[in-house]
Amino acid sequence: MISCRSVWNTYWPLGKFLFPLGLTNIAPDIADQALNRGITSMNSGDQSTIIIDSLASFGLAISLMKFFAFPLGEVRHVSLVLVHSQKDRRICILLSLIMALGSCAIFLVLGLSVMGTMLIEELHEVKHSVSENTKIILVYLSLTPILEILCQIHAGILLQYRQSVVVGASSLADVAMQVVTVLVLVQTNLTTTNPLLIPVLSVYVGYHTRIAIILIGYYCKPGIQHLLPYDQNNHEPLTIKNMLKFFWPLIFINMVHKISRPIINLFVARNQASSGNSEKAVAVLTAVYPIPRTFYGWQNNLKEVQPAFAKPSHGHRAYTSRERVTFTVGCIVFCMLITLPTFFSPGVPEKVIHGLVGVDLEFAKLTVVPLQIFSFMTLPVASRSHLTGWLMIKKKTKYAAPSGVLRLAAIIIACIVFPLMGLNGAEMGVASLLFGFVIEALTVAAGTIFVWKKKNFANEEVTQDAVDLPTEYSPRLSAMYSSQDLHVRLQAFSPHTTGLGSNHSIDSYQQMTLKGVQDKEKDSHKQTT
Repeated sequence: MISCRSVWNTYWPLGKFLFPLGLTNIAPDIADQALNRGITSMNSGDQSTIIIDSLASFGLAISLMKFFAFPLGEVRHVSLVLVHSQKDRRICILLSLIMALGSCAIFLVLGLSVMGTMLIEELHEVKHSVSENTKIILVYLSLTPILEILCQIHAGILLQYRQSVVVGASSLADVAMQVVTVLVLVQTNLTTTNPLLIPVLSVYVGYHTRIAIILIGYYCKPGIQHLLPYDQNNHEPLTIKNMLKFFWPLIFINMVHKISRPIINLFVARNQASSGNSEKAVAVLTAVYPIPRTFYGWQNNLKEVQPAFAKPSHGHRAYTSRERVTFTVGCIVFCMLITLPTFFSPGVPEKVIHGLVGVDLEFAKLTVVPLQIFSFMTLPVASRSHLTGWLMIKKKTKYAAPSGVLRLAAIIIACIVFPLMGLNGAEMGVASLLFGFVIEALTVAAGTIFVWKKKNFANEEVTQDAVDLPTEYSPRLSAMYSSQDLHVRLQAFSPHTTGLGSNHSIDSYQQMTLKGVQDKEKDSHKQTT
């Protein structure tokens, strides 16, 4: 019988690893909100218009920066799975730096040319002063992609050795330093001379804080750089080809995730346009999105748990597939035990929205059904993340790429079909998002099954073709070879050389055959004597 203590000792390291990563998943949202609050706190008197314009400009600049630089965040998964030596690390830094310089060039082009005016002023339909301020901020933030690369590469290496506490602490310190920097700078004359520098300087201070903590964790205790050999012969060396092959599906899926919400907002607004409630429906979605994401968003990091615990780390054992699946199921149950009672208890969802967002109770009642639909989001999100992590281990991320296309198609189809079934407004938007998640999870599951079946079929073929030996010992066949010759032949077909792993049937057959040949030689030697 399994005791509670043994279960705790088994799964506590997994939970301890995932918890800080969950904080890093929600830290950017906290940072944006805290930064906005810090900027708006400068609002006073004649400075009101300047501060409002600065807030709008910074919001546009941050959204553009996240859109054009979001592929850099996936570098962490590259270093988590593909970097096994100091040589691989240098190659990864070099290739990632090229991508970062490309993002820097995009920021400079948008900030210093008429293309930025067309994208910001004409497409977003903002006034000229806001457009010019946004372009200035983009120029100021043009170095952030390089800092992001340095953070993500070393964070991935730390996660290889299960040092998620360092990664989580760096993200929280980033948020804290941004807030502190804003609160300090609002007391200076920058509020009148150059208010744009306040959010920009806070972003850079946060980045440097995060880099400092990550590099301290890498170079100092626990001394990860000493655990990475200079050259690793047991793994395939990192090249541009295998990095891009691993990299592009993750970027594509992330891009689909980022455009899903604007598409849903568009369909919801058009669905309610005839009744004049489009603004209210979109406002309900805006109020609802962040709250359930706090409950299930951390499960996106389950894909990083798989590579970190599938192999033995320094001083830690490898976890079996069954243990990792059990942990994922436990995460799903834990999340649903929180969301179902919270969002299905009478009167509780309204109070949650009223207390956190600050809206009136009449508006809060409109969010009840969307929140209840969100309660089931943990099932596809956790399953998809777990299976994506398994594909990352096998370096077969290309089989997850179709899930992005099918998710987007499923959302669009649902937004068209659900109104015909009587589901409208914010409920239609959230249900469409859930349907897209389910289709995405099923597609990743299909790709996982295909890779697993293909791997098992290949192993069976190698076993039958490489080991062309009889199932039982035959003295007639063994007499054809000397013991030394037969030993060489059997070694050529050993599990270690064929890549089949441990195979007890082949090993026992080798021992039986070699023993038979050696006995035959002894008998021949006695007869000759």
